[in-house]
Amino acid sequence: MKTLFLICCLFFVVSNALADREVYLSLDKTQEKIETLSVSATVIKRREIEESRVETLGELLANETSIFYGNYGPGIKSSFISLRGAASSSRVLVLIDGRRIYTLDSNSANLAAIPVSNIERVEIIRGAAATIYGTGAFGGVINVITKKADYKTPLLSGNFSYGSFNTYSTDITGSYKTNKFAILALISSLRSDGYRKNSEYVGYNAFFSGQGDIGDKSKFSIAGSYYTNKFGLPGVETDVIQPNLTAEDINVSKYAKIDYDLNISEDSSLKISGYASGDIYEDKEDRRADYYYKNISETYGLQSLFHFNDIFLLGIETWQDKYKNKKFLSGDFYDSSYNRTQDNYAAYAQLNYSLGKFNFVPGARGTHNSKFGSIFTPSLAVIYGVDDNIKLSGTTGKVWRAPTFIDLYYPGWSNPNLKPEKGISSDLGIEYSKTKTRLSVTGYYITTNDLIVSLKNVGKTKQYGVEFETSYIFSSKAQCKANYTYLEAKDITDKTDEKTLKYAPKHSINCTLTFKPIDKLNLSVIATYKDRYIGTKAGSYTGESVNMSSYITLDLNLSYELNDNFSFWVKVFNITDSKYQIVDGYPMPGVAVYGSVGVKLWK
Repeated sequence: MKTLFLICCLFFVVSNALADREVYLSLDKTQEKIETLSVSATVIKRREIEESRVETLGELLANETSIFYGNYGPGIKSSFISLRGAASSSRVLVLIDGRRIYTLDSNSANLAAIPVSNIERVEIIRGAAATIYGTGAFGGVINVITKKADYKTPLLSGNFSYGSFNTYSTDITGSYKTNKFAILALISSLRSDGYRKNSEYVGYNAFFSGQGDIGDKSKFSIAGSYYTNKFGLPGVETDVIQPNLTAEDINVSKYAKIDYDLNISEDSSLKISGYASGDIYEDKEDRRADYYYKNISETYGLQSLFHFNDIFLLGIETWQDKYKNKKFLSGDFYDSSYNRTQDNYAAYAQLNYSLGKFNFVPGARGTHNSKFGSIFTPSLAVIYGVDDNIKLSGTTGKVWRAPTFIDLYYPGWSNPNLKPEKGISSDLGIEYSKTKTRLSVTGYYITTNDLIVSLKNVGKTKQYGVEFETSYIFSSKAQCKANYTYLEAKDITDKTDEKTLKYAPKHSINCTLTFKPIDKLNLSVIATYKDRYIGTKAGSYTGESVNMSSYITLDLNLSYELNDNFSFWVKVFNITDSKYQIVDGYPMPGVAVYGSVGVKLWK
């Protein structure tokens, strides 16, 4: 009955569809109306982020179309994401303000360590995006836009929440703005005892952004973040892994970015950006010896972007990746042989040309990597506006992913001769939107060659499926949004014995119903269904597969805005107390309740 309920929601309802018509995406690293983009683009706005009542980017994305969020449990560091069945999170590119974020050892972002308190909105671009952004965009791109002070920003705001497992969080934001410049600063913290033995967590975050005008034609902006956290490692609930695995992880992430924008003329503009980021990851205990290791990754980059008359885009960029692995024994230096650097240079161009009801977006990118040489990635998108309510779109492009630093250099477990994985990603979609209704259907097909399997370029994969998204506004007091994904993800290295890829459920459904029974009171019910899928067996060092059961969860959000200055909310996770695991050996908690009070002071 629960599954039937979810499917009915999917085909008959969901959220504020019309509001998205006013949103601009940065798919081409400039402002673009969503009407001229492909059907497979989605925006999560500030209001939706606030109403989600989650703490991290991974939790925010968990219920979006075609996304699988691999979660070991709340407050546990390890997490991963899959988009359109991409075989690993390193095949999904995550950006913050257009700057790629990832740990160089795994080439993937730690979504559990990106607090939503910094986020203004999130853009999800499913499909080929390597032309603009380069390596890693097999399944697509997730671009996080950070907060900036504007006329909607209060002078001072704060939130405090408390809930199950002695979990509490605090965030304080201050801003100041004039006609010429604006600044915003934020600090936050999150602590929890955890729901299992040795799953305690503590994290601190500081974020700053500022922007201002320089004369009449130019402006600057700066942003920076410092985030540190400590995670317990509870291990699996089996005897497969030794008990001394239950140590703690310490992670430090920091970055700084500065942008300069110049309006050369009414038809052209230039943007120059520079950034630096660093990540430190420590494992305080190794199960094989009395030592701990420290991973240090750093990235430095410059970007330049020229845009002409909303038609032509030309960009160049260069960045350097540095990675170090150090081992310590009884507090003394032990080994530092893992110390590598890669240099990257890229140039790309994209044309946005309209002809009648058609909009053509061809593009091409050339990337030179000091390890892999030169790689060329073309793409093409075609959007056709049938009328004011119906839009068709199709995209295709070449995608690629570089091997991780561990794949290439880790002592005793590496292959320095590995080549990048390469593939083709294509999709075709239709969207209908009118007044209170939105419905879109997208089919996609992705192929991969030179897949890295057991440190060899021998694998081939294919991923194909269909995505349904729908939304409906019943009235000012009731609305709903939902999505359904059908996915087939196969390893076709051996065509006589095709194997299903891991963490790729065939059916996924997400549904959110929102009600407003009285003024300023909002009630949301969030339902999720994941079909059975293949996972990795707990404690397996060889990646042995295990069958994971399907599951359904129901969450409840209740919020009340007393006035412009005070608000309250309560969230209940897993109100049906479902017993399920997303990753083998890591049971998810039962019912959990959290509450918060928020205060805003306006100028």
